[in-house]
Amino acid sequence: MTSLTTKSNASGHRIIRMKEMLTIVAISRATAYRLIASDKHFPQPIKMGQGANSAAGFLLSEIESWIDHKINTDPNTASGQQRKRSSLLRRKDVEEKTSLSRARIYALMEKERFPKPIHLSNNTVAWLETEIDEWINQCIEERNK
Repeated sequence: MTSLTTKSNASGHRIIRMKEMLTIVAISRATAYRLIASDKHFPQPIKMGQGANSAAGFLLSEIESWIDHKINTDPNTASGQQRKRSSLLRRKDVEEKTSLSRARIYALMEKERFPKPIHLSNNTVAWLETEIDEWINQCIEERNK
């Protein structure tokens, strides 16, 4: 098995391995397998060999398109909002980045004073890192007034 996590071919397509895809989409391996089986929009893995245990990867462009689709179809995302290249953050990452508790995050969301998450699956949500960064910058601006 190769230690490389990404490969590009002559056409410019970039294949990423499962571990990198999980990081980009901010989901667990179990959620990824559930999405592969049940979400018709979720990219299907590409086998990189003939054997039953062959490595598999995903096209980065398809993963990014799926994220765009989730953002564009999520009711929490403002209509017409353009996605900037952004990472997705899970709740624990948001808590760590903002130093807010889970309860405080959801209380602020109810008051529409904190970005709402994007629903990746029935039980999985994530926030756009750019929106969290913008919220932090607004807090800094408010403090400096």
